Amino acid sequence: LDATACFHATSSAEYNDLRRFGITAPIAVIPNGVDLVALPDQVGSRQVGLLSRQRTALFLGRIHPIKGIDALIAAWGRVAGEFPQWRLRIVGPGEPIHISALKDIIARKSVPRVSMEGALGGEAKLQAFTEADVFVQPSYSENFGLTVAESLACRRPVLVTKGAPWPGVVTHGCGWWIDIGEEALAAGLRVVLATPDDELDAMGRRGEAWVREAFAWDVIGQQMAGVYRWLLGQGPQPGCVQ
Repeated sequence: LDATACFHATSSAEYNDLRRFGITAPIAVIPNGVDLVALPDQVGSRQVGLLSRQRTALFLGRIHPIKGIDALIAAWGRVAGEFPQWRLRIVGPGEPIHISALKDIIARKSVPRVSMEGALGGEAKLQAFTEADVFVQPSYSENFGLTVAESLACRRPVLVTKGAPWPGVVTHGCGWWIDIGEEALAAGLRVVLATPDDELDAMGRRGEAWVREAFAWDVIGQQMAGVYRWLLGQGPQPGCVQ
């Protein structure tokens, strides 16, 4: 570590962790890149105004205690009765013992309209994002949270806890960044599920524009190349280096 000329952090939270650890070398703060897809223009137009349409809140990721899915299920149980047109999909791989424990919570508390599904990849994963109305990331701790960026790339607004370093969703008007835990998730879900379809669509489009501007691989590649040139003495210090 002492011989390292420059570290790479994917977020300000990682940067702060490195500094607290005692790292004094320069740190380049460059986020992970996102694979962008060519979405048809109608993706994001969710039959606005059709009150009978079932709406979907999606969690997609690893099923692990650090992800806060227990708090999400508990929060969903508190608000689901107020929003009968909404369902919650929990999608992803995980340890069978943890998945079983979460299913037991759902059954024991009779939490309505929740499905737990296995891992998805490729087109099926993309379809899950595009068929959702909002993405929920309830994590207790995340170094980056790539699925947040993937959801935004699919024009889906996000509800993210402060366990993930995503204050930009508020700055760019494409989501909510809330405190960690059941209480905050329940309050956040009430706001999200009551948000009109046309506003959710507008937030999703703002999110897609932000991702294309800041997280596309060509943008990330240019930043990385600038860091390498600087380290080799072939260019100025990039703005991403602190």
